[in-house]
Amino acid sequence: MTTAPLLATLLSLAATFLGLSLLVQVIQEVWKYLTSSKARSYEQVLIDFLGPHAMRLKQPGTLPDLLTRGPFQLFFPRRPQGLLQPMDKQTLVTSLERTAAPWIQRALALLHTEAELQKGARRKATPAFRNFLTELAGVERGSPGYFSAVELREFLAGWEDELAEPDAQALLLGLRQRFLPSVVQAEANFTQLTKNVEYAYRRRNLRQTFLFGLGLALVFQLPADRLYLRASKVPLDQAIAAAEQARAIYAQEAARDTAAARRLPELERLADSLRRVLVTGGAPASLDERISLPRIQAEFATPRSGFVYLLGCLLTSLLISFGAPFWNDLSGALLRVAKGSSLPMVESKKDED
Repeated sequence: MTTAPLLATLLSLAATFLGLSLLVQVIQEVWKYLTSSKARSYEQVLIDFLGPHAMRLKQPGTLPDLLTRGPFQLFFPRRPQGLLQPMDKQTLVTSLERTAAPWIQRALALLHTEAELQKGARRKATPAFRNFLTELAGVERGSPGYFSAVELREFLAGWEDELAEPDAQALLLGLRQRFLPSVVQAEANFTQLTKNVEYAYRRRNLRQTFLFGLGLALVFQLPADRLYLRASKVPLDQAIAAAEQARAIYAQEAARDTAAARRLPELERLADSLRRVLVTGGAPASLDERISLPRIQAEFATPRSGFVYLLGCLLTSLLISFGAPFWNDLSGALLRVAKGSSLPMVESKKDED
């Protein structure tokens, strides 16, 4: 029985940090949805991976069908008309090809058609392709797209002997390597690009989790040292109840749903359930009160008190960053010890958003 107070303290802390992790997760889901967080990460990685050429994907008028969800989608759910980022391989390749100059786009489209018709066996060029070559040869100086037409003519001059019966697939590859090297790079390294996006998105999420956790700790006066002191005063039966409530919410995965699929009243009810769990686990009563700026300012009355308070909040934020799966597993293990019997485990899942 001598270990009961320590067990109650640890169980109360685990329940508290599980509740805080889930609460931060709700806030983060709303934020990610309102700001199109994943699309932002995708755009930055795409630019880093393919260079400045990828920035043309977002230029007004270049690709009016390449979109992200805008702000306020949580309150006014509406699917934008167009392609949502991130894109699959073929969509990305097609989109990059459409950033080319008009003459290059026409050549690409015609060569795609030629390649489909040939199906590996060379044949005479179609009338459409021959007419295109004639039109290209007749482009006059000063006409729209003149310089890109000249570059295209110079490129095709190297294939002049084959244009009557072209190897469309080889010609298409050469054209893309000459005018759109980013397309070739994106197609050849799409798997690595996807990994880069996932890595950047995980880092972005971790950074957001830490910052939201820090904000929560600062506003509601949740430095780690005070959480520990309060948890040490929670009876074992109350700590068990808090842990079971927190694990029940986690098991339902209510907080793991994207905000896009949830209404504001549902999120409010979820946040209220988590608040009750936190108060049961020993969190300060400030969670039941309105945010009071004077109360927060009082924590920084002296440099020393402000430093200690900030340090405690930073530690709270760091512990929240361990994630709900970690605190769920820990509280489950402590519950089994507290009850002296095996409890079914709620299997943790990695964040896939």
